[in-house]
Amino acid sequence: MTKSNQIITGILGVSMFMFGILKFINPFKTWYSVQIIKSELPFYDLSFWSGQIGEIFISLLLLFALRYNTRVSNNIFNKIFTIGNIGVIIIMIMAFYVHLHPNVPADVLPLKIRTPYIPGLFLLLAVLNLYIKHYNLKQ
Repeated sequence: MTKSNQIITGILGVSMFMFGILKFINPFKTWYSVQIIKSELPFYDLSFWSGQIGEIFISLLLLFALRYNTRVSNNIFNKIFTIGNIGVIIIMIMAFYVHLHPNVPADVLPLKIRTPYIPGLFLLLAVLNLYIKHYNLKQ
């Protein structure tokens, strides 16, 4: 894992963990509930819990990859690293959908604006992380 991969993985892992935990605490829990309801995502309970648990699980995968990258086989590490980053990409695509959905009020979004800056940044970081890792493997 390159130094760039370590930095990006650390940022994504810690940030995703914090965002996942915050969704259990008010007012973030209420805002998150409104986002799920207003964006008309199917299966409210499943969407609600999978978002929270998904962010925490993905963050733990990334933090595991960061901490134990030299202690596990390359095959296992590459799978954990790839699944973690693809998980971030999937979650951020859903966050884009929620941010851009016309029924979701801006006051329940993280920066209180509709433009999905945070999902865009995290999506970019995850794609960049995979690209750097893939490019580094080819050399």
